[in-house]
Amino acid sequence: MIKFAFIFCAGLLLITGFAAPEGNCKLEYDGLYYSKIDSDYFAYIKFYEDGTVLHTTSIEKIDEVTKFFTKEYKTNVLSGTYSFGKCNVAFNVFGKTGTMKFKGDLEGDTLYLKAANVQDHTSSEMKFAYYDPAYEASKTKQKTKVKPKSKSK
Repeated sequence: MIKFAFIFCAGLLLITGFAAPEGNCKLEYDGLYYSKIDSDYFAYIKFYEDGTVLHTTSIEKIDEVTKFFTKEYKTNVLSGTYSFGKCNVAFNVFGKTGTMKFKGDLEGDTLYLKAANVQDHTSSEMKFAYYDPAYEASKTKQKTKVKPKSKSK
């Protein structure tokens, strides 16, 4: 009887097409994703676990942007909701300066997105890297540690 149950379950899994989820992707929520647009500007994206997404461009460096790029300031940036599954992400963001549509893939800590500006009908391919401020702070802390002086004899 046990042998029959095992064979039945194995057959059922094969028939229903049970498989491991495609891709092992995880959006990061503690930091933000960034992309260099030109010599002066960067694009930034921040995801939240509740489905909220923020997008902005700025000449500010990433460590400065992390201070204001939060839900509390979402009226000053483009915001919307995202969908994510099988390593694919899609979202539309809206704000005072316009509307953008994004769609693409997550590979490791890198987002590959097609960005479309709804107002002027332009689009571009963008590559966003992930930035974790806590990790960066710990690296800086390690670099600034002073080696203790050895006792002289």
